Amino acid sequence: MTKDAYYFPHDSNAQHDEKILQLRAKHGWEGYGLYWAIIERLRDNEDFKFSLTAIPGLSISLSHPQDSLEAMLEDCFTIGLLHKLDGCFYSDSLMRRMNEIDARREVFRESGRRGGIASSQAKASLKPPSSSKVKESKVNKIKQYNVHEDFESLWNDYPKRVGKKQAVRHFLSSVKTPSDVEDIRTALKNYKVSKAVAGGYIQNGSTWFNNWRDWVVSPEPAPKTGIEAFIKD
Repeated sequence: MTKDAYYFPHDSNAQHDEKILQLRAKHGWEGYGLYWAIIERLRDNEDFKFSLTAIPGLSISLSHPQDSLEAMLEDCFTIGLLHKLDGCFYSDSLMRRMNEIDARREVFRESGRRGGIASSQAKASLKPPSSSKVKESKVNKIKQYNVHEDFESLWNDYPKRVGKKQAVRHFLSSVKTPSDVEDIRTALKNYKVSKAVAGGYIQNGSTWFNNWRDWVVSPEPAPKTGIEAFIKD
């Protein structure tokens, strides 16, 4: 496993966070260090969760008394630093950050794969040119695009950025050509001016990026502007 596999973002001013200050007020710097030791253990787990039944083992692993550890965890649940669900506990902040990292890595991997394919196709399609102008013309016909930049641009423009990791997957599976990029940009423009969005019903990004083609041709008439808005039918 590479060194990067163990990485997770950590804010340099975390010790001044309001929730952390509440933890420190009750458990001191020992509680602060124990909290981050727990976060590190959560990061090492594949799903970034820890079973509540495994707390005794965690106590031994951290060389910390079980009753003290359980008391500190309960305070973390109350404060909101950690959360319990379905017999496990987790850090919402850690899961959000790791999902964002995984989504970016997937975009970069796909970008590299597509770049390799495009490069191979370009070499295969190019023939010895009769002149520099012919060579330039053939090269210009090979259209490429930056997958990462295209997705990030669309994602930042989307009105409800929820479910980024799933949105990335849908984007990579449906946007494969420069023409697709133009279509999804058009679809987003149509969606943003739709009655649904105006009425406050906005799909999560993970949902919209799965069915964006429904909006390439707007199912709603374009709103009238200028003098047309005052002319009755």
